[in-house]
Amino acid sequence: MSNPKPTFFINASALKEAGCTAKFLFTVTEGLKLRAASSSKMEYGTAGHYFLADFYRGKDPKEAWATAKAHYEPFADDIRGNDFRSLSHLGQTCAAYAKQYKDDDAISVLTDDKGDPFIEKQFAYPWHTSDEFDIVLTGTVDLLASYHGADVIMDHKTTSAYPSGFFEKYEFEIQAMFYSWIMRRLYNMPAYLPFVINGLFLKKPTLSYFNKGGPFDGVVLQRSGLIEFPESKMEEFERWLREKLSSLILAIRMQLEDPGYAYSPEAQERSYCNAHFGRCSFQSICDAFPEYRGAVVSGDYIKEPYKPLEWHLFCVGRTHRYPAMSGVITLDPRPALSI
Repeated sequence: MSNPKPTFFINASALKEAGCTAKFLFTVTEGLKLRAASSSKMEYGTAGHYFLADFYRGKDPKEAWATAKAHYEPFADDIRGNDFRSLSHLGQTCAAYAKQYKDDDAISVLTDDKGDPFIEKQFAYPWHTSDEFDIVLTGTVDLLASYHGADVIMDHKTTSAYPSGFFEKYEFEIQAMFYSWIMRRLYNMPAYLPFVINGLFLKKPTLSYFNKGGPFDGVVLQRSGLIEFPESKMEEFERWLREKLSSLILAIRMQLEDPGYAYSPEAQERSYCNAHFGRCSFQSICDAFPEYRGAVVSGDYIKEPYKPLEWHLFCVGRTHRYPAMSGVITLDPRPALSI
């Protein structure tokens, strides 16, 4: 019996990494991940998302905090050096958020046709199919809400970046345009929804807090304005997306035909070796002599399917305001590449 054809999942993160074909293939088709890839910084953000999801579901802040604490507690012991992201810091951040936004009437969470709040909704949009493999576009929308009367996609960001200048970059951010683009396709919306960043800007508390018992000052809570995407800009984005997906389909086909393709110089784009937050996690593979690459991969990486949708849910629900397309989500009538 022949093996079933593979399905590859592409989310906004994978699209952002696709400037280097090797990095994209290592992630999406090979499923490579550094053994020590998880960190307290990453899990702090995940725990923060758990708190915010429960908070906007209307749960008591203490109950929402318990969910976040249960997730982060096993990772808190891994904090090293000057990292301030302790369990206590997370608790104070959640408390500060609840205090500032407990009576926030600017946000009204939209609900689906079952009355469930549109929080942490996952989508899976089939894009390409062939006898060789399928491609599904995936993602998770943190919050779909009415914000000061405008329907928006709200994305939570926990970051140690400084708030000044942080929001402006999202006018050209792949994730923001990707989510707005795909939400319109899934729900037949009359226009592209604006994007709003719900920022939790983390920092080390000052001595005033530690020594003088002052208020917690380890987080700055700030939201962006409406980041809007006019039709002309989204038409340009869609052209880019279709071209990018076409090139990635070809790259995946080449990788399936020749498993060594991702390791070849032709697939590597060396200008991407120094990533925005440091060294590329796959640089040790590309730098190794060919005869040693197998040892590097087996020693430093784990291999597991790349499945951004952890629970494998297909978001085909409907909001009250935006009826979904009839039936289940179907293949794009204008495929990225005719097979």
